[in-house]
This record gives sequence, C-alpha cells and structure tokens, in this order.
Amino acid sequence: MKYLIKITSIFLITVFSCSKKKNTDYTFKNLTSKNIKLNSIKLDTLNYLELESSLSGYLEVKNDSLHFIDNQYGWVFSFNSKGQLKSRRMGQGKGPKEINTSSIDGFVSLNTGERLFLGSSFDVHIHKPNLERKASFIMGWKGNQDAEKVRRQPVPDASEFALYTLDYEHLKLRNDSNDNIYIPIYGENERFNGFINSRYYDEGRILAKLSLKSGKVEKIFGRRSKEYLKHKYVGQHAYFSYDIDKNDKFYISHEIDSLIYVYDKDFKPLFSFGNNGLKMDTDYYKVLNFDLNEVRKALFESKPNKGWFSYLEYIDEYDLLFRSYKKSGSEKFEGLQIYKGVELIADIEVPKGFKVIGNIGNTFYSDIIIEDDIKMKSYSFKLNL
Repeated sequence: MKYLIKITSIFLITVFSCSKKKNTDYTFKNLTSKNIKLNSIKLDTLNYLELESSLSGYLEVKNDSLHFIDNQYGWVFSFNSKGQLKSRRMGQGKGPKEINTSSIDGFVSLNTGERLFLGSSFDVHIHKPNLERKASFIMGWKGNQDAEKVRRQPVPDASEFALYTLDYEHLKLRNDSNDNIYIPIYGENERFNGFINSRYYDEGRILAKLSLKSGKVEKIFGRRSKEYLKHKYVGQHAYFSYDIDKNDKFYISHEIDSLIYVYDKDFKPLFSFGNNGLKMDTDYYKVLNFDLNEVRKALFESKPNKGWFSYLEYIDEYDLLFRSYKKSGSEKFEGLQIYKGVELIADIEVPKGFKVIGNIGNTFYSDIIIEDDIKMKSYSFKLNL
C-alpha cells in the first residue's frame, strides 16, 4: 500500500539539470576474499501454533528467548529457544503495560534492556524491560521542515530534512552504543527521487539519526551505491539493508551491489568486501520513459522476479555476517551468504523469505515466515566454526 503512495507522489516528474556535487563516500579499500567451508546447513523448523495473532510482525532474539512483536495487535509473544510459548504481554491500550498506538511499524531493543517501538505517525514509545510504559513522544526533526518550500525548489538541496520521509517499507531500526536510533529514509519529491536523475544517488541521504535525549532527528547522512548510476535508473531497487556492530561500525548492503560497505562511527569509509550471489537475475527493468504504468511495472512485475540483496545481519559474538539475497522468480530457493570477517565461507540455498536475525549461542534463528497465509514458522540452525 505504501508503494502506491510513493508512486503517486513522484508521478508529476520534471527532469532537471544535475548539480556538481558528487557522492564522496566511494573511496573504500576492497578486502574481498573467499574460502568456502560450508556447502549447506541443516535447518530445524519452529512452528508457532494457535497464536491469537495478526500473522504480521517481527521476531526478535533476546535474552536466550524468542519474542514475536505483533505489529497490528501490539502483543509481544515470548518463546523459549525451541519455539514453545512462555507468555503473551502488552497489547494495544492505554494501560501502563499496553502500547498506545495503532500499529508497530518498527522496533529496537536498547542497551538498557528497554524496547523502543515506532508507530505509523512518527510516534515513539519506550517500554521498560518488563514492558511497562516509560515514555511516549512524537518524533521531531531538527532541520528545516517547510516541505512545501522545499518541494518548489527547481533543484532541491539534498541536505534539507524536508526532502525525506521514513522508509516504512524497509523500516529496520538499529541503535548504537549510546542508544542513538537509526532509521532508513528516502526521498519522494517529484524533482528528487530514485527514478529520474543521478543527484538522488550522488547526494541523497539514506539514514536518519534520532536522539532520544532531544526526541528529534538530528542528522541525515549516508549515500547510495554508485552502482545505481550504471543503470539510469532502477528506482525499484534503490534500497539497502544495514547493521551496526558493538564498536559502532556500520555495514551497508545495497540491493544491486555485490559489495558490503563498512563505515566507522562517524560514517567515514573504512573498507568494502563482498561477492556476487549465485543464479541472480540482474537484468533490471529500467524506467526510461517515465510514467505511472512504467513505475508500477518496475515495482510490482519486475522486482519480484529479479535477483537482489535483501537483508544483512552482523553477529558480534562470532564476527559473522549473514546476507540474504533473491535469485529470480523462477528459482525455488533464495540465497544466503555467510562471511567470517571479510571472507566468504558459505553461499547456500535457503527457503524463500529466509533471513538470519540473531543467535542463542551457536544456534542461529531466522525471522518469521508466513506459510499458506495461516501459519507462522521460523528456522534455526547450528554453526560450529
């Protein structure tokens, strides 16, 4: 549904001249290496049966347990490491241990043990470890938010906060060691978006930094991969996945780029590494003659049938990075790359929708997968490296 909003907002496109500003985030030392040690993993299935759930939400691995956050009903279901239900808490409401929002569109666990939930109206809710409400507020933006003024600019300034909105389609929240919150953003201005010009890729920001002290987005930063400039332009793939390690290094993976880019805590380039996936169909549909039908075709017909990197998770405990990717619409399986440091040690087939989200010891868990529109399941597997 939110894709339709994006399409509508960028329909009235006017192509304009490019700025001389260029993306300066491209200087990385490439440390790519490969030493395949695993050709497969043994998956165990965890079935979550008879839950009063919307079947929409997120699985979290935390404190030797699994927690399913139902984004429609506000429930937090807790399971043991085998997927057996232990408790159901929270839920929508105004009580001290309920969440007062219409939907949970993003969440992250803080270093304090508290949880932060983000609603669909920029509403932020912080709950204590026992899920009792601690604070709620509406997220503000420190920068200029005169959206109408920015919209009218013939050549919008890419540093203007008002150019961007939260990317609710890819709303993976992460936090650093100081519990600053990072949120994916994108531009949908009719003169500044992923379907029409190079400035979006040269200058467009990708992350917002939310300070819990001020309650405001205090910084927008980051760039997209220069690989996008080779396609002119595949806006349907202009998205990324990312993670932050215990030393506040950022790992960024763009959908059409084989490389993973690593930045320091100030988002200065450090190095890159990465390998192409197997059997990926990268013949991306290009919107050359822009109109609404072309954008719809790119988003809803082409993208589901192409190969692209879809998710990234870094596990500090083992210095392992898991990257999921799509192969093509005709393939029965998707791909999972496993990196030890910068070295690719496995590139294996996994079920569709599979992405690693965390671990309990040497057991690793995938996110929830919905089967036949009525069943929830996830997978676990062990690695002995």
